[in-house]
Amino acid sequence: MKTPIAKSPAESRALPRLAAAALIVLGCAAYFNCFHGVFLFDDEKHILGNPAIRSLWPLSQSMFAALNAARPLVGLSFALNYALSGYNIWSYHLFNLLVHLLSGLALFGIVRLACGSPRLAEEWAPRALGVAFTAALFWTVHPMHTQAVTYITQRFQSMMGLFYLLTVYFSLKVFGGAEDRPRYFFEACAALCCLAGMACKQDMLTAPLLVLLLDRAFFAGGFAAALKKNARLYLGLAAGWALLAVLSGAAPKAYFAGFFNTPVTPADYALTQLAVITNYISLSFLRGDFCFDYRWSTVHSIKEVLPQAVFICALLAATAWAWLKRSPWAAPGSWFFGTLAVSSSFFPIADFSCEYRMYLPLAAITTLSAMAVWKAGGLVPGRWRGLFLVLAVSLPGIVLMRRTYRENKVYADVDVLWADVAKKRPQNSRAWNNVGVGYEIKGDLPNAVACYLRSYAIDPSYGAVLDSLARAEIKLGRTKDAIAHLEQAVAGYPVYRYPMPHFRLAELLAQKGLAAEAILNYERAIEIDPNFAEAYYGLGTLYVRLGQAPRGAPYLQKAAALGRFNVK
Repeated sequence: MKTPIAKSPAESRALPRLAAAALIVLGCAAYFNCFHGVFLFDDEKHILGNPAIRSLWPLSQSMFAALNAARPLVGLSFALNYALSGYNIWSYHLFNLLVHLLSGLALFGIVRLACGSPRLAEEWAPRALGVAFTAALFWTVHPMHTQAVTYITQRFQSMMGLFYLLTVYFSLKVFGGAEDRPRYFFEACAALCCLAGMACKQDMLTAPLLVLLLDRAFFAGGFAAALKKNARLYLGLAAGWALLAVLSGAAPKAYFAGFFNTPVTPADYALTQLAVITNYISLSFLRGDFCFDYRWSTVHSIKEVLPQAVFICALLAATAWAWLKRSPWAAPGSWFFGTLAVSSSFFPIADFSCEYRMYLPLAAITTLSAMAVWKAGGLVPGRWRGLFLVLAVSLPGIVLMRRTYRENKVYADVDVLWADVAKKRPQNSRAWNNVGVGYEIKGDLPNAVACYLRSYAIDPSYGAVLDSLARAEIKLGRTKDAIAHLEQAVAGYPVYRYPMPHFRLAELLAQKGLAAEAILNYERAIEIDPNFAEAYYGLGTLYVRLGQAPRGAPYLQKAAALGRFNVK
């Protein structure tokens, strides 16, 4: 027997379409200046230095080359952009913005369906359209999404987020017994979106479980009933786990986003996340400064984050209590923590904090905020209610849009971006190194070296700044100092996997006639980055100079095939 989703009797078909159109217009207004953004940071590896995206066919290259193998749909999207505009950045930004706008529309649909579910319909069905529009508006124009929208490579997160939201949306259509299409149509759509999300990023792992939780919270009333009633749907969603396992097993470990490729223990990572998640929640309400790169310090003791631990544990306890009471209000907490579980629990990732990880969790906060707005509106006397709701929705929306505009301006210039990070996180060694790179590119070597030394003072083991210092010392003719810094940088191999110091050291050693040591470092650079064209070229050239041309030929051919060199 179907459990229909209630609809407001006053709601016409035109109103949802107008609301959706308004979301698109306002989303474009918030992010219209994202097109000024430039290639940043990991864009160098995934786009500029990724030869696999330079052709759409065969798909085995654009989707399943080593760098793209774990997330093949994102690799294919980069190849589509390259086919359309090469390295002209406009098409990359357009794609990211379209993905984000579609995600906002999917959230709009999810909130409408949830408000009309049997557990919420009596109170919320008459306000479903308003609540859904408000939640989706706050989410779509929120500045926390700047990183996922304007930083091109982070379409890993936004594409996964889109398919996650669509999986939930189509599942809710199944649960509510939608009459516009047969049930199996929505089951198939949910399963396909789940598979697609798994082919974008590992965070999709929790989607089938979250769908089950929402089914239990809003429709079925129990897990056994949910599984029995919608067994075909859950089998389709579970197939996504099988695909994720295959993709994860096929991809080289070096290309993962840092999972367990860091010396941080799971316990210390979990402790650090208590502070990180608390900061995420503060930023959701615009309390604090957004930052491209936090470079968060590791927390080793619960005493360091005791207030944050109490706060997060209280939220978890409230969610658990809601489940025990069989309350539908368990859903927002489950959504927030469920969508954060892969990146912000105890699985160590190289970077502790990245704002794009809030792409999905933020939906729980904006939805609760929207429900609070409309609940408060119900308490306002009738003749003032409309004005109150207009102001309560539009004023926060304008504030969010203005902040998003400001954040996008920061992303429009690499030097401005890293200067902003250095100002907000002065103990961020990576920020000072990149500020120095900006000076060096402009030819201001004294200021560049000063920034490198500041970065080095913060973290003497940071391989990138050791490489930067060596590069500057080579330009200053201090080869001996350069070799010392490069040897310090490569001493952490294979724990610290950064290819450039190995390559630069190989070049210097080759010049000094130390062929064996040079070959070893060329090979390590290639092992770390199999797309490192100049490392292949340097190794091939060295073999030719040693009179071993047949041995060097494959490396020279590989360098020619890669085409684009990585060295700055």
